[in-house]
Amino acid sequence: MRILVLASCCIATVLLLQGCGGGGSSTTCQADKFDLKSQSFVGSANFHTSTNVVGQKPTVMAGKAQLTEKLDLEQFSFRMDESFPLKLRIANQTIDEQVDMKMVLVASAKMVVVYTKTVASSGKVSHTVQNCTAHKVENMPSVQELKTGFQSLVLPMVQEAMTCGGNDGTYDTWKVEKSFDGPVPPQIMGHKLPANATATGQVSEKVQMNKQSLLHSATTSMDATVKVSGKEMISTKTSVDLQGSSTSGGPSKDDLDYSKWGDCKPSDQINLNNLFQAPAGSMAGQVMEGFESHGVLLKHIIAVLQADGKTATKSIVV
Repeated sequence: MRILVLASCCIATVLLLQGCGGGGSSTTCQADKFDLKSQSFVGSANFHTSTNVVGQKPTVMAGKAQLTEKLDLEQFSFRMDESFPLKLRIANQTIDEQVDMKMVLVASAKMVVVYTKTVASSGKVSHTVQNCTAHKVENMPSVQELKTGFQSLVLPMVQEAMTCGGNDGTYDTWKVEKSFDGPVPPQIMGHKLPANATATGQVSEKVQMNKQSLLHSATTSMDATVKVSGKEMISTKTSVDLQGSSTSGGPSKDDLDYSKWGDCKPSDQINLNNLFQAPAGSMAGQVMEGFESHGVLLKHIIAVLQADGKTATKSIVV
């Protein structure tokens, strides 16, 4: 059932970037429409997820994450750092674990490097496990193709979904509400859910940006249910409250240098829907196969990588 828990987390991103629904608003924003620029965000996110799986004890994961995201849309490079104490409650048992995650993407080198580390402590005894994988993605589109895919596919799709929720004198609020009811979307079929699995869910997100389209805050809530052969197998509720500030400009050359992360094992395979693997032997790894990042900019990076950059380029030329 761990795979169902992870799949339900993935539904949130799928609904926000692909779902149906949404509505218009006549409220005025400083910007004419939602936009995304190269930027560096520093902030924190309060998160809470409760999950019920048939035949298993209910679980609750909650904590506060420290988060940094740096995005360069010209060179198509990305750096993310996230650290949080994970409090996992299973029935009457509580598990505390510190989780640290790092990621860099360098499109020009066709590299995606992901690092995860967990430290579990009990009294004077602590247990540390970590993993670093350097993915060489030979079929990654070129920088130009990724830029085209973002501008012609991903950004217009998000702009169509996002509606203005007003301006408080400093920040525009952009909001989206999505719902889904049907077969499990293909983006998460790689997690080997049964072919007859279906999902219903609702996701709402509000994003605050200044007039330069730099991120200030974001709140997300998700309620999802997964069924197999019409029988409910899992239900989950998630909320994330992200607060911080951004400055113009993406990651530096030093930000993209992962040589100090230790021994990063090479790999030519990558699963974009499950980048952050829980290290083998960690407590978190016993109940879930991957971590769900609380970043906002990462969602757009994954969406662009999933898009077909070459198709996007061809459509514009034609």
